[in-house]
Amino acid sequence: MTEHDASLASSSRRWWSLPSPPLLTFDDSIQYVTEAQLTAEDHGTLELTSGRRITWHVGAPYDAEGKLVSSARRAGGYRGDFLHSLDQEYVELPPGADRIEGSFYYGGLWMQHFGHFLIETLPTLWAHDGVQPVLFHRLGDVDSFKRELLDLCGVTSEPIFVDRALRVEHLVVPSRPVSLNRFASPAAVRLWRRVARAAAGDASGSRRVWLSRTQAEAGGAAVNRTLGFGELDDEFASLGFEVIFPETLSIREQIEIARSSSILAGFEGSALHLSAFAHPGTKVLVLGTERRPGGNRAQPAIDRAVGNRVALVPFAPISQMVRDVRELVLL
Repeated sequence: MTEHDASLASSSRRWWSLPSPPLLTFDDSIQYVTEAQLTAEDHGTLELTSGRRITWHVGAPYDAEGKLVSSARRAGGYRGDFLHSLDQEYVELPPGADRIEGSFYYGGLWMQHFGHFLIETLPTLWAHDGVQPVLFHRLGDVDSFKRELLDLCGVTSEPIFVDRALRVEHLVVPSRPVSLNRFASPAAVRLWRRVARAAAGDASGSRRVWLSRTQAEAGGAAVNRTLGFGELDDEFASLGFEVIFPETLSIREQIEIARSSSILAGFEGSALHLSAFAHPGTKVLVLGTERRPGGNRAQPAIDRAVGNRVALVPFAPISQMVRDVRELVLL
């Protein structure tokens, strides 16, 4: 356990609390760019002189003079990230680059993984008017849950992926409302709540829900292979929790469950990012994993923004985790 993990565990394990104030704040803004330029998406791996390998990507919007629209750049994760942006500050597109007429919205990076799509791609649609076609730089597959999320936030047109250098007559470029692991702005919160209302209406927060990984583990998910998943399922059930297997449900059903929960419990990781759609004041119980004993940094940033109360059960022998869960739930 790192110093950060130990500090987080000691401060949040015994009670429900709102995560500490943000380390960074920024204003939500929109830029309207005429004769915008978009570079083509590309990504790969790079080995540093230290021997460490990183994943990089390029692909961003620029103004008519070729200057990067910096508010649209992915800031990167606070104190650690899996992806590094290498976009240049100035570019010059080839003279023969295609040009499209009309007004378009820039949706940022189309992320691959479930959690990153929820907390990075989706919030970038906060200023979309429901009409404009949306341009993305694509880093992931076009999964059905992603298309359904776009429907829930009012984007009815098919996403357009920038796979070549492109000039755009009019481009609406929103600032990125999430700084990964650090902060989510009011615009991100409004978007998450809009999606939650579209999926679940005014569902009341009265359910106790345990997001189990038992079936995900059986399918090969690399999570806490030494831990007794079934025992935790039984423990939560004995405390009056519904044992839910998120991977068996549609994204709409998953959001509805988060929206109707009074306590939402799960292992640290992407499934628990569903707390972004919960009612303010929902209790979020994070269980550490062998990989991240004290939880990840993204979760408290989400819950701080939406107003949830959080408690942590650090990774430990199963008997200790069961005792900690019981103590917190019975508070």
